[in-house]
Amino acid sequence: MAQELASALTWAVEQPDMTGLVDALDDYRRACPKELFERVNEALESGRDVEQTAYLLRSRLDLAPQITWPAVLLSMLLSRGDRFDEAIAVLDKAFAEGVAPSGKTTCVFYRMQAWRACVALRSQEQDSAGTIAACESALADADWVLKHSDKDDEREQAEAVRTELEEYLAHCRGQA
Repeated sequence: MAQELASALTWAVEQPDMTGLVDALDDYRRACPKELFERVNEALESGRDVEQTAYLLRSRLDLAPQITWPAVLLSMLLSRGDRFDEAIAVLDKAFAEGVAPSGKTTCVFYRMQAWRACVALRSQEQDSAGTIAACESALADADWVLKHSDKDDEREQAEAVRTELEEYLAHCRGQA
């Protein structure tokens, strides 16, 4: 089923009148089977069955790497466990292999969030080089989201991340 969906999505991206369908097929809120979505939410809320749920999402990614929503949900699980580097790697791959523009934007949005969390984690570890690199990556993603997203909530959050991290970088550079 997933492979057929990926093939349909790849074809639909080429059709100018199929934008709405493409967006729906690669939106985790619409395309994820209800049982899996509930399982992901339960794992996010309770912290239980995270690895099993992650395995299910990785299996879907292996079957249809053109579809980004499993990567987005997997990145949420990984980020909840402070596994931000893994979450970023998953989203990088999904962005590279995904075919739906809206799915790619969602990947960048969640990658921006993971980079932002990396900034907080690395600043606590007093890793100034790592913190600055994470800031710059988050800022680049925020700019990308602002340029490409058509969702107001994503754009608002990207603007907030950009403002917060620009102030943080100015503070860091002022202390150097």
